[in-house]
Amino acid sequence: LFWNGSFWAKTGSITSVGEIGSFNKKLIKVVDMLGRETSININQTLFFIYEDGTVEKRYMKDRKY
Repeated sequence: LFWNGSFWAKTGSITSVGEIGSFNKKLIKVVDMLGRETSININQTLFFIYEDGTVEKRYMKDRKY
């Protein structure tokens, strides 16, 4: 653990900070690594593109999404 001045963090851990109100984003489309629009498939890296311009990269390893 180390102190960065604002919070304690564990070295090597993944930390994320979500935006307030980011839970009601409207999904526009899902694309694969080559930019082709696709459906949600397992064992594939996909990019979720939202109406507000944000893009979320996810690796879909199982059907629990």
